[in-house]
Amino acid sequence: MSKLTTKSLSKKDQELIDAATKAIKARYRNDWQEVGSALRTRDGRVVTGVNLDAYVGRGAICAEAVAIGRALTEKGDQGIETIVLAGVATGMAVGVAAFALADRFYNIIVPSDTATDGNKELHEVIFKAMLPAIALVTTTDDVIAHL
Repeated sequence: MSKLTTKSLSKKDQELIDAATKAIKARYRNDWQEVGSALRTRDGRVVTGVNLDAYVGRGAICAEAVAIGRALTEKGDQGIETIVLAGVATGMAVGVAAFALADRFYNIIVPSDTATDGNKELHEVIFKAMLPAIALVTTTDDVIAHL
């Protein structure tokens, strides 16, 4: 298995990382919205979403599901090319979402410094041992250096 590097990032991928980071920064509320996502459809649109925690309604809805729902609602099914996850809870949100998306064969990008976890060991295991098998794992610094 080859390790993905930031050399795999395109300008379009950087735009998605920026959009996901901007979405969560704009809407972050502790224990409420903790994950941001951005996706690019095959027709080139960038669509963002933040998670909706159970506090907001009857059940929690993941950020990528919100972005996918927005994309479908706004223009119908145009296909999804790449999706970026950025957020707080590595073990319960970012990691779980990435594995669910991998089952759908999306290209996934996860900047490791846009997520954290109260359990630092769990965060390290997820980002160093698990996510590289299914996603492009990078950091904000690596992205900036790549530009």
